[in-house]
Amino acid sequence: MQVNKRHERFCTEYIIDYNATQAAIRSGYSEKTARSQGQRLSTKVDIKKRIQELQEEIQQQNIVSAMDVEEFLSKVMNGELEEEALLVVGIGEEASEVVKANKKLSAKDRIKAAELLGKRHALFTEKREISGEVGVTFVEDVPTED
Repeated sequence: MQVNKRHERFCTEYIIDYNATQAAIRSGYSEKTARSQGQRLSTKVDIKKRIQELQEEIQQQNIVSAMDVEEFLSKVMNGELEEEALLVVGIGEEASEVVKANKKLSAKDRIKAAELLGKRHALFTEKREISGEVGVTFVEDVPTED
């Protein structure tokens, strides 16, 4: 079942704060009936389904992929990213000005990124995986009584 425009608006408003009453008001229902309308709408199957779809869309947009993480770590390791730092200008009592400046990431940060990438690609594994076939031979060594 397809939701109408007003119900769609209710769904988008509902996922803002998960307050059915406020979502009903913001989607055009009167303040007098908003509580009952919000409760009624939030229990309808098609609206619940649409709210779930919207939540999944938001999650997909906000979740970082493994490729994003690898790209970021690679940039850190290669020294392509900078961070903002506060610098004090002057010495002693003359140090009156604080300015923002960009600086390269430290060697410690770059090493950590390299370590994380190495772990991701199993470059530092101590366990060795051995595979192969092992033949089994049965030897009959039990004496038979004659």
